Amino acid sequence: MKYNFLLKESLALLRSRISAFHANPIYLLLIAATLHIVLALAVLGVGKLQLFPSGLSPNGLSDALGRDSALYFQPQVEMLADLLHQGEVSAWFHRPADLHVKLYSLSFALFSRWATFNVLTVEPLNLLYYLAILILIFQLACLVFDRRAGLVAAVIVALWPSFLLHTTQLLRDPLLIVATLTLMLCAARWLTLTKSWRQSLPFVLLAVFAAVTIWLVRGGMGYLVPLILVLTLLLLVARQLREKRLLLVNLSCVLLVLLTATFLPRALPSSRSKLTQVDPDAPMLWQRIAATRRRAIETSVEPGSNIDADVQFNGPVDLVRYAPRAIIIGLFAPFPNMWFVVGQHVGRLGKLLADFETLLIYFMELLCVVGVWQRRQLFASWLLLFTAVLGGGAVAMVMVNVGTIYRLRYSFWMLIVVLGSGALVCLLAKVSKTESDTRTGIQRSPG
Repeated sequence: MKYNFLLKESLALLRSRISAFHANPIYLLLIAATLHIVLALAVLGVGKLQLFPSGLSPNGLSDALGRDSALYFQPQVEMLADLLHQGEVSAWFHRPADLHVKLYSLSFALFSRWATFNVLTVEPLNLLYYLAILILIFQLACLVFDRRAGLVAAVIVALWPSFLLHTTQLLRDPLLIVATLTLMLCAARWLTLTKSWRQSLPFVLLAVFAAVTIWLVRGGMGYLVPLILVLTLLLLVARQLREKRLLLVNLSCVLLVLLTATFLPRALPSSRSKLTQVDPDAPMLWQRIAATRRRAIETSVEPGSNIDADVQFNGPVDLVRYAPRAIIIGLFAPFPNMWFVVGQHVGRLGKLLADFETLLIYFMELLCVVGVWQRRQLFASWLLLFTAVLGGGAVAMVMVNVGTIYRLRYSFWMLIVVLGSGALVCLLAKVSKTESDTRTGIQRSPG
């Protein structure tokens, strides 16, 4: 009896804490921030002690998580930070470097007088990215489902092991994810809400800023932005037909951002990375895709982790034929037949972690289908689904290394988490109700 009483009291306390978090998500952000800082300290500690010498350098950077970090980005960050310390702001601004590198140099400049480069010196910016991603995930899930789904989706993303590790590194991906989720949130709002010009203008500016950021950070991904906006436009037309009214403000917002995104390749240079830079000598889009895939095959350092490395594109018909296969790879790789292969850089433990996460991804994809069906009347849910499928396929169309595919599809996988969170909340509610009904029936039964 005493044990049952203590258990009930503990459950009641837990429910009250959850209710407090539900009422004020700032508590969850504080917990998430603490978790991220502790993880960054742990990564640096493991690197300093060389407990995992093949995976982490003494400054906490990992070739397994991003081989560009130490080889290219770290020297650039240190050089740009030196320019800031010398007061040469103009030289810093005009120095050729990727956007994410310049932003990291601002963070490193705060500590470079007292410390050499390590993951803690860029933790302020990485932490900002991490929290921004959680906020955007929460907002998206709230828009499509409700507040509970928003909390569930944010918690899943916040605790995803490989994503957590990636956000401690010197990578372009966190900034890319923030920009992609920002664009998706703006598009989902235009498909769901009806606002005035004054209320919509900030989101137009946000969407344009996100589109520019995507193009600057990873030029190849920039070609997905017009496609996403065209999908938004088509779904918005469908919404207007269903509601039998003209949504002039929403329509104008989408068209304005679409027009801007269409001219970005002509107005701005893309990423300077050889792997992500769009080939300026290729006049046709299919040729740019083929050239990017060719570079990915040539620069891959783990042939055993490649998928379809023998596939090349010699014309637009080849792209169309390969598209279904690319979508399957983008959604389901690494496949089960690759789960028991030891990775060259991450080792057996890293592979087991990736395999476990892949199983969870499969589960979330099943929930995603249920979630879309639950919100099938909401056009924003279809936009998230189409974007996740097309985005994953686009990544697999140009990349062959499964680790690279896994990392680059984070933005699109998070959309699946958003859609699956609503179904997960309903599933947990049904399980809780069933258990409650069972307990009630036992208590009412005689004897």
